[in-house]
Amino acid sequence: MDVHKPSERTPDTLATSGFTQQVGTVLRFVQQQIGGEVIVGLALTNVVLWVLLRPPGVPGTMYLGEIFATTAIVLLSCSLVLATRAPILERFFGGLDRMYLWHRWSAVAGVVLLLPHSALVTSAPDPNLNQLGRVLGQVALIGHAHPL
Repeated sequence: MDVHKPSERTPDTLATSGFTQQVGTVLRFVQQQIGGEVIVGLALTNVVLWVLLRPPGVPGTMYLGEIFATTAIVLLSCSLVLATRAPILERFFGGLDRMYLWHRWSAVAGVVLLLPHSALVTSAPDPNLNQLGRVLGQVALIGHAHPL
């Protein structure tokens, strides 16, 4: 057999095997599910990092409120990115309709997390709190609770 001679291509050699088709099916399924897994993974990573890197001397309830707030920011940011309807993102969610569902539920979860944040952060005295910070926090909470 001549090494430099191109191999003959027959319909049998061009057909994909059953194993290759199964791998392709699994990869397509994973690609369609990875968008939601990334959102959940970002939120969980945020919580884990906040728990592991807790500074000493911070009251527990206040710190828990900060964890809720940063997780809400992560979820609302993901929702904002999904609202762009970028075509490249559709394939990672399995279509535009599923991307809209992740957009909606990440936004709802983010807003829900802001409610315990407001209660927990104000439960302990904060030496850095001033009147401006208190007013801006209330305006932000009202703005999220009552959209225009």
